[in-house]
Amino acid sequence: MCDRRPRNQRSFSTVDMGVTPSPLHRCTAAICTGLAAAAIAAAGAPAQQYAQPGRPLSTVGAPGCTRTGAKTIKANRHVRVFSVLKRGYGAVYGCQRSARRAFRLGILGECQNSREIRMVEVAGRRAVLGIFECSLYAGGWNLELVNLRNGHREFTSNNPISVFSPTEATHDSLQRMVLTADGSVAWTAARSGAGAAASYVEVRRRRRGSTNQAVLLDSGTDIDAQSLRKRGRTISWTNAGVRRTAQL
Repeated sequence: MCDRRPRNQRSFSTVDMGVTPSPLHRCTAAICTGLAAAAIAAAGAPAQQYAQPGRPLSTVGAPGCTRTGAKTIKANRHVRVFSVLKRGYGAVYGCQRSARRAFRLGILGECQNSREIRMVEVAGRRAVLGIFECSLYAGGWNLELVNLRNGHREFTSNNPISVFSPTEATHDSLQRMVLTADGSVAWTAARSGAGAAASYVEVRRRRRGSTNQAVLLDSGTDIDAQSLRKRGRTISWTNAGVRRTAQL
């Protein structure tokens, strides 16, 4: 599946991580549209398949939470998320700094039948991942919370916006994520269309204690999707230039 957005609108640059995008990411808009339209007309957009909460991730050896050639993506004093160039793509791992093994989180640079990691935030011993997965038919985002102490997926959003893109002319994208050490998560997601004057944006948070349910905090076309901030347990964003707040 081709990412038809201009490179400066993508949430995560694989080039910045030293990974060369695959030919699927370099195809033209016309080819992308033709492939997707033909596939959807023939079979309809397929259901997205995401990892289920609760199942621990597989591991690889990583003494001291590192591997040869590792490049840090996000880290704090407790955990580290890093990538290692492997067969042209960046394999993404996460672990506690004191660990001898790292959990496999996904890859950089390829979404085709893969968990492409495009966004990462860490807090305490947890990481929240913005994951893009695609097939020849369609692509979609998932937000996933992982406990890097034990590799358990504690939350997955399925779709970070309320309804999957209804037509080929629109696309959904995860924009910003914030995370607390105890696993509270909030994010902004946008739906954009070709020639649209403004994106429809939603602000959502994890429902407390839930493994897959979210609470809608705000929505509309006047929300700045990049304005989401966290201070303590208070999050804020701007809607029509006015800053709004909510508690995690």
